[in-house]
Amino acid sequence: MRIPNGLTRVCATLAIILATGCLKQPPPPSSPEPGETSPPAPPAPPAGGLSLVDAILEAIEVARPQEFPSPESAARYFLQQVRAQDGKAVTRVLPIIEVYRHRTFEQELSHLRSLDAQGIVHARPEHNLLTTLTNLLGLYDRLSMGLLTPGSDFPSIYVLVDEDNLPGEIDRLKRELAPSRLARLEFRVALAPDQYPPQTELLEMSGASDERRINFTASHAGYTFTGRMIVRKFGDNWKVCEVWLDSPSGEKK
Repeated sequence: MRIPNGLTRVCATLAIILATGCLKQPPPPSSPEPGETSPPAPPAPPAGGLSLVDAILEAIEVARPQEFPSPESAARYFLQQVRAQDGKAVTRVLPIIEVYRHRTFEQELSHLRSLDAQGIVHARPEHNLLTTLTNLLGLYDRLSMGLLTPGSDFPSIYVLVDEDNLPGEIDRLKRELAPSRLARLEFRVALAPDQYPPQTELLEMSGASDERRINFTASHAGYTFTGRMIVRKFGDNWKVCEVWLDSPSGEKK
C-alpha cells in the first residue's frame, strides 16, 4: 500500500524490532571440517558509526529559520506535501525533533496522572523518538487516506474476496489508493475565527510557546472537505501538531 510513505514504514518496522527487544542473532559459526580453513572474520563495524537515534534525526528535514513565520504558512506547506505525497519533505513542518528533545522521561512523568509498566519505555531515547516520529507522521498518513477514501472510515473497511473477485478487488483498491490521485488536490487555509486560549500544559509538554487553530477546505475527486489543524510555535517557526478531517460533501467523480 503506497500511502503510508517509506519513512513511516521504516519507522513502523523499527518500532516492532524495539518492542520485541530481540534482534535475531545469527547462528554460531560451525567448526571447519578437517583440511578446511576457517573463513575470515567479518570486518569490525567502523568506529564512530551513527546510533539509531542519530540516524533517524539525520534523515529528518530541518526547517530554515523563519521558514514558516505564520500559522497559515505552516498549514499551507503541510497540505502541499500531502498533494505531492512527499513524506520526507513534510517532516520540515512537523515538530519531531523539537518534541523529542523537549520531552524527557522526567518531564513526561511530571504530567502523568497515573503510571503503568509500559510507561517506563519512554526512558529509552530510541523509543521516545520513534513514538514521536510515528505519531506526527501519522497526521500526514491519516489525512492522505481520508482524502483518498471519502465517506469511509478506512481502518474499518473489510473486503470480502474469493478466487473469482480477488484480482478485481486488488485492482480497484490500487486505483483508489494511488497517491497520484492527490496531485490535483486544491485547498485553502485561514485562521479559525474561534481562537481559544492555548492549553498551557500542552505547550509545556511539547516545548511550544504559542498555539493557533487553522480551518482549511480541500477539493478532490468531486468532493469538498473541511478540516481543522492546531499549529504551535517552536522558536521562530510554526509547525503542525494536530489535524482533523470532516466528512466530505459532493459526489464522486
